[in-house]
Amino acid sequence: DDVGVQLADSLSGEWNIVAIDLPGHMGTMSSELDAAATALRLNEKQKGATDLGGPSIDRTANRVLKSLASTYGLSSIDAVVGYSLGGRVALAMARLSAMHSMSMDDKLVTEDTRIILLGSDPGLLPGSDGRFSSEVLRQSSMVNRERLLKDTALAETLRKLKHHANLFNSNHHSKALWSDFLSKWYGAGIWGDLRTRNPQVYKDMVARRALSLDKRGNLLADVLEGCSPARSTNFDWQSVNPGKVLMLTGELDEKYCKIGTSWKRMSPELKHIAISGTGHALLIEAPNQVARAISAFVLDVGIEQEATQRTITDESAHTRPDSVTYDKLDEDNAVVSVNFPKFSEIPSGAAKPFSLEYESFALPMNSGDRKQQGVLGIGWGLKAKASEDTRVKQRVGFILQLQSEDGSIVGIGEVSPLNGLHPESLEEVDKQLDLVSNLISSPDSQIGTVNGESILKMQGGLSQYLQSLARELDLVDFLPSVKAGLEMCLLSFAAQTVRKPLLQSLAFCSNPNGDAPVSVLPLNGLITRSSQVSRESENEVSYSSTKVKVGYQSIQEDAMAMSNALQRSPERGMLRADPNRGWTESEATEFATALKGIDTNLVERIEFVEEPIEKVENWSLEKQASVLERWYEHTGIKYALDESIAEFLDDFEGDFGELRAELSSILSNLNGCAALILKPSLLGLETSFNLARLAHEELRIGAVFSSSFDSGVGLAYASFLASVADSLATSSQDLFPHGLGTFSMLDGDVLSPQFASYVNEQGQLNTASLSRAFFGLGLDEIKPGSSVPPPREPEESDVGGEYKASAATSSSGREISVVVSLPLPFSDDVACSRFTDLPQASRWSPWLSSVAYVDAGRESEWTLNVRGVKFSWRAMSTIIQNPYRGIEWESISGLKNVGVVEFIPTDENSCLMKVRMTIMAPRILVALFPGASVFLEDYFQNKLLKWSLEMFRDVVKADLALERGDVELGDALFGAVEGRANAIEATLSNPLSETGNTKKDP
Repeated sequence: DDVGVQLADSLSGEWNIVAIDLPGHMGTMSSELDAAATALRLNEKQKGATDLGGPSIDRTANRVLKSLASTYGLSSIDAVVGYSLGGRVALAMARLSAMHSMSMDDKLVTEDTRIILLGSDPGLLPGSDGRFSSEVLRQSSMVNRERLLKDTALAETLRKLKHHANLFNSNHHSKALWSDFLSKWYGAGIWGDLRTRNPQVYKDMVARRALSLDKRGNLLADVLEGCSPARSTNFDWQSVNPGKVLMLTGELDEKYCKIGTSWKRMSPELKHIAISGTGHALLIEAPNQVARAISAFVLDVGIEQEATQRTITDESAHTRPDSVTYDKLDEDNAVVSVNFPKFSEIPSGAAKPFSLEYESFALPMNSGDRKQQGVLGIGWGLKAKASEDTRVKQRVGFILQLQSEDGSIVGIGEVSPLNGLHPESLEEVDKQLDLVSNLISSPDSQIGTVNGESILKMQGGLSQYLQSLARELDLVDFLPSVKAGLEMCLLSFAAQTVRKPLLQSLAFCSNPNGDAPVSVLPLNGLITRSSQVSRESENEVSYSSTKVKVGYQSIQEDAMAMSNALQRSPERGMLRADPNRGWTESEATEFATALKGIDTNLVERIEFVEEPIEKVENWSLEKQASVLERWYEHTGIKYALDESIAEFLDDFEGDFGELRAELSSILSNLNGCAALILKPSLLGLETSFNLARLAHEELRIGAVFSSSFDSGVGLAYASFLASVADSLATSSQDLFPHGLGTFSMLDGDVLSPQFASYVNEQGQLNTASLSRAFFGLGLDEIKPGSSVPPPREPEESDVGGEYKASAATSSSGREISVVVSLPLPFSDDVACSRFTDLPQASRWSPWLSSVAYVDAGRESEWTLNVRGVKFSWRAMSTIIQNPYRGIEWESISGLKNVGVVEFIPTDENSCLMKVRMTIMAPRILVALFPGASVFLEDYFQNKLLKWSLEMFRDVVKADLALERGDVELGDALFGAVEGRANAIEATLSNPLSETGNTKKDP
């Protein structure tokens, strides 16, 4: 079409445009249409009572993805453009690509893919408060039913017209028949009175569409019925990043302009352009403007003015202003930015700590090749030598929780001293933590209030608060690992006082005028001295950089270890070596010579060597740096400072301003120093961050955050610091992958899901998702210890006929495990497809206030309301196919729960729904019910889950009846469902109902 031709002209030769006609639309005719339907496998019969084999949004999106991958050989898509129904298909492609059940070949639409919607409805948007109330969802359900009836009736009209046209077999009669139908169709308000405004365009459109309907009216009817919005999820818009979305509408198309305005009000980073003087037929009426807008959006050309204005007004994209006008594209194709909302500042907040709790943990460690338990040579000094007496078999420490008096604000941290790195023992740490805990909980305590903004600025407020605590305890300072753990607690505590996730609040407060923090953080792999097999090969993680522990063995062994690592690295993968000061200057030079002897390209692939030369006599940082500079000038290999930074800090007395000036004077003239290696658990979090700021802003070198083989808690804080610090770098050459890949050497984690689950196949950490999971995280959501013991096998009992349930409760009364099942009168295919449309869950679970997809569909956010008490959580879920269809999930924040739902086929038209779930009941919920352990177990399995399963069965039965055209039965079933939902809500809203505590008169 005209838009495609103009796009091809305006985009460079690097772009390939693939245009796909959807079934029933425009460019294909008869045999071509059949070929297209066959290629997309839309004419195959599918299993399922309601799945008639015709087109659907999900099936079309899925087949388009597979066709692009197999036919065109694409591995990624830079942009997807969809008009009207095609826009819904584009959004479904994004959701399906983000689902865990998709193969890697089908994940063509990524977070970076730009989505351009032309006159498309993204689905059900939340209310003005940003939430989905039960009333909104119910009204949506009623609207969907009405829409389904209308689309079904319209499809039947098209089929009758097509049959009528075939009977007459007259072109003149067919044209008149279809023209009469189309005159009514194009008379709708979305077309902006096209017939009067532009009669020639209207005439051409009617002629083209009449010819199309005459050829394929039946298929268009199938598309209209099968792809009705009422049959599709209303929440695909949650699967995309609004900052990567352009919504184009005709200015006269009031319906879609209003939708675009609402979406932009909710997500100001979204781009909405209304093209002047056009209605819904913007592709026909204004092809030039549409092509120019799409081209500018995908190339980031012509929108700098908007980006600049947005940056100047403020930095957040989370406000919801009362009114936002959409942009217009005028006749001259100039993009005009109108009324960008001002970003809100991080709110100020303060709270006083009331208690400090801590629990021990122990995580087994394994060697890189998994042949032996424990890891050799992971400390400094002699501890770096790979000998049996240096083997570390498990990582032990404490998880801390700092809490406000009302329990609404919590902060967690990790204290886990590593033998050979930290000077303190675990016993010394335990004693100091006990002192701090007693101080904070003492009624006579004089500890101060935590000012969130002051702490998060990372300009001394954190250290000053800890110094005040130390003075209360008559301590000069805290032990290094204790200080780091308390800093972690205070940072997350502070983030909650300002009501923002830590990564976002830390970035804003510490660098208010800077770039946004890095949301995808590259990590490096690790090969220890005890292993010559990299863990990433086993875990299928392809790190862009790998650190090899060398030193304390022969130089030839060290050089071969580097060569072997290079062979296992991906193409263009980089290496770094870490001898932990294990060489003399001459040995370090010999190492460089050996590398060149093995492979002349090997040296070019080395980012740097960490501290290659042993500690000099009469040590000072100047002397150590001088020797390292001499080695660099001789070998051409850059180095990084690690132990030297820690030793300099040990000897330095003064505030950070003085420290920064001193370090700057020593390091600013070094040519061979590539980076500073920063260990927050040893140096402290605030100090590490300020050293990174010094490295990026003044020294123009890298700042690499490195772990001390911490659990997921310590790794998370290091990653947040690294993400914000990387945004300070003035050059990409000063950015290196961070040393946080040590999670792979721990068997398990205290986090659930584990830290490893946020790392992708390329060794990149999703810090944005991790930060959200951390918000409000407390000891209840932590799994101290190496594993959680499985619950006892519950005894099965029948409850209410076919519904079966069993349960088990932990000794604490808070961890409840249940297994429930219910037969369903429809196929496992139907059941699974309906149940896994998660935003629909509140239809059969009235206590769920809302369920929404977040983070481009990879996570879901749930809000639960039981007896007036609201709880929320986020979860990561995976669609499963074996041994049965279903879905499994695990919460990553908030209410702790994990489970799986399976649909076990019993015959072609029925299945058994089986749910296995474990939930950690919040303390506040337990407090609502005296003697809660027995009651909660019964309430959970015989009320909440029983109601959910039975209502799911009834809702789907009602949906199926309506889809078959049995309106009377469908309405009757829905009436029964709504009546039951009202009764359940009344039960849930009464805190005394069914508790056995209601008093009666004698």
